[in-house]
Amino acid sequence: MSENEMLGHREMAIWERLWKRPQASEWLRLGLEDEVALYCRYMAEAELPEAKAAVRTLVKQHQELLGLSTAGLNRLRWQMPAGEPEKVDAPNGRRKSSSRARLKVVGNDG
Repeated sequence: MSENEMLGHREMAIWERLWKRPQASEWLRLGLEDEVALYCRYMAEAELPEAKAAVRTLVKQHQELLGLSTAGLNRLRWQMPAGEPEKVDAPNGRRKSSSRARLKVVGNDG
């Protein structure tokens, strides 16, 4: 198996795992599927021992953009639910479950 094929398999594994997160409903609502895909690519590349610092920086930036980091959750004002997350299918024509109910967006009603 070539390195590109291995990276492709790793990207798909990351993609499937990410769409099980509570943030997935907001990614769909905001149309961030391409950003999630890019994160998967960057993450797979960043895991390689010879990965460049720039790729690892892109991973960190996308973690914030997608609400995968504490800083990103705070900036987006998203609150994660307590307890075990339910499974969500990745957007590829398959059923989408109600991950929206697990994610709360906090308004700025100050």
